[in-house]
Amino acid sequence: MQVVGAIWIGLLLDSKQIASRRTRGFITVATVSIITIAAWIGLTVWLYRNPMDLLNPPLFDWTDGVFGGFFVLNLIFGMIMVIYQVTVQWIIASFTNDPEQLARLAGMVKGVLAGGVAAAFGTEAAGLTQLNVVAYNFTVQAVGLVLMVIVTWKCVTATNYQKEDNVIPPASMQVKNQRGEDDARSEKQ
Repeated sequence: MQVVGAIWIGLLLDSKQIASRRTRGFITVATVSIITIAAWIGLTVWLYRNPMDLLNPPLFDWTDGVFGGFFVLNLIFGMIMVIYQVTVQWIIASFTNDPEQLARLAGMVKGVLAGGVAAAFGTEAAGLTQLNVVAYNFTVQAVGLVLMVIVTWKCVTATNYQKEDNVIPPASMQVKNQRGEDDARSEKQ
């Protein structure tokens, strides 16, 4: 599911059918939000019906009735892990085309994501009930989704080419820019 999720979200983020980069970002964040919220609701319902005690883990296998829901939730959360991270990385990558800045931002993003995973494991180690762990993790992801909307609104632009001195734009962008300059000159005359 992770491979499928990565390919699918990549196709959505790079879709040529949606001209505006910001609009693609909003549509993707909305899609990730819907899937994420639905999965957390599903997990909450599953845990409510099948309480788990970490000190006495449940013993069930694929022939037991509860396994089907557990298995599907694991697949969905595996996909969410990928689509969430790819969306965050796409938003961050829209900030600049400068490879040095992108490397620093990508490292920061990976650090924050790793910190989130560590905090999630920390809730388990602290002995919280599974429903409290779900509440904590959902809250952290929901805040992240809200922040994705805000950052997409404020920071995602059509392009960063011609804004950064140390980035050489592709030839197609240079032609567009040159045409724009020619049009501006003819309007002045």
